[in-house]
Amino acid sequence: MVVTLIVCMLLSGCAGRRSVAADEFTAACESAGFTLTDESAYYAAMQIDTVLLHVEGNTSIGYYHFVNAADAKSQYAQLFSQLNMGSSEEKFIDSAEYNRYYASTDNAYALLYRNGSNLIHIIGTDGESLEKIVDQLGI
Repeated sequence: MVVTLIVCMLLSGCAGRRSVAADEFTAACESAGFTLTDESAYYAAMQIDTVLLHVEGNTSIGYYHFVNAADAKSQYAQLFSQLNMGSSEEKFIDSAEYNRYYASTDNAYALLYRNGSNLIHIIGTDGESLEKIVDQLGI
């Protein structure tokens, strides 16, 4: 029975799904050496409750909590369309409640992650430091 459950989770893509809270994301970023700025006040009119950002040099890290999942999914689609790294390492999963895009090359790293109303992007050239965030969050 346990084997069947694991196989079903792997086939459905459910194994890596998890919702990440803003404080958990902040802690993971700080642990990897990145400081986030709360930009929520600037996005309130756009139906986004929480916006935490780090933008410096070639690194862009963001956490967004949208009022509704449809807006998060739309923003994910827009970001996804802009990230074509042309890497053989590109991997993505798309479903109604969950999206994940990952790509890595010798000089670039990108992760887009949406679960429900939460959207995370982690993009930059310091793949080792950025990967620490992803590993800590388990996404």
